[in-house]
Amino acid sequence: MTLNLPFSKQNPRRILISGSSGLIGRAVVASRQRAGDVVVPLVRAKGTADALLWSPGSGTLDPTLVSGFDTVVHLAGEPVVGLWSTAKKRRIMESRVLGTAELATALASAALPPRLFLSASGINFYGNRSNTVLDETAPSGQGFLAEVCRAWEAASQPLTNRSRIVHLRIGVVLAYEGGMLPRLLPAFRIGLGAIVGDGEGYVSWIALEDLVRVIDYLMEASDIDGPINVVAPQPVTSEVFNRAIGKAVDSKVRLRLPAWPFRLLLGQLADETILGSVRAIPGKLVRDGFRFHCDTLEEALIGVHLRQP
Repeated sequence: MTLNLPFSKQNPRRILISGSSGLIGRAVVASRQRAGDVVVPLVRAKGTADALLWSPGSGTLDPTLVSGFDTVVHLAGEPVVGLWSTAKKRRIMESRVLGTAELATALASAALPPRLFLSASGINFYGNRSNTVLDETAPSGQGFLAEVCRAWEAASQPLTNRSRIVHLRIGVVLAYEGGMLPRLLPAFRIGLGAIVGDGEGYVSWIALEDLVRVIDYLMEASDIDGPINVVAPQPVTSEVFNRAIGKAVDSKVRLRLPAWPFRLLLGQLADETILGSVRAIPGKLVRDGFRFHCDTLEEALIGVHLRQP
């Protein structure tokens, strides 16, 4: 049984969200609270008011605690950044797959499962695919992160036929508050921005503002299900991407760095992220009529105010 209620200020939507303290989670919580929804974080530790406690992978999530939510937004997972030791890769995989499977199982067993289950995934599902244009019909690729994304999406299977399931294949998120940009900006501001390797690999990006708008849209105005590419319509090469960041902070990008030091230091992580190429496009969103506020990279970089000190 799923919920099918008219939502309003008098009858607010109830939303459960994991990963609420992360970059995306904080923005989604703020957006839904402005819309008048009741947002309940699903957290690991005490100290968060009006939150539900959960230890992902413990097998202890009570279905009665997660019953009666209209929408569940599942964003929790071990950060991908950091050296990929065997232990780190295991945490990346298990935090996503075991946590999603446990949450989906509890929701499927609830008396009132959610109408909508939005679960994070990533465009790394497609693997390193050079300049091939990839919409949601493209098959999965090779590599560790592709394997993680396949297992991550499959882990929501217990909710099949109980809820509308959407897998958010999220690209590189552009925001001043967190993610990749704040780590890059200090170097770019002092003229040390660089093109790594041949610069021909594609970066599929999305402004945080538009990512949140996509999630709002899926809750309120769309019946899309299955995987969706949460990326802007115009992916760019890494050279174009880095030169655009330099321009946004009034700094020319003059350096070119070879790929081999990154491969030496980071190994597989470098090949699947810094040196990888995923040219994903938002096929389903565009066909469904979603309108992006930041269609171009230049618009997105202006929108996140990179000239701030």
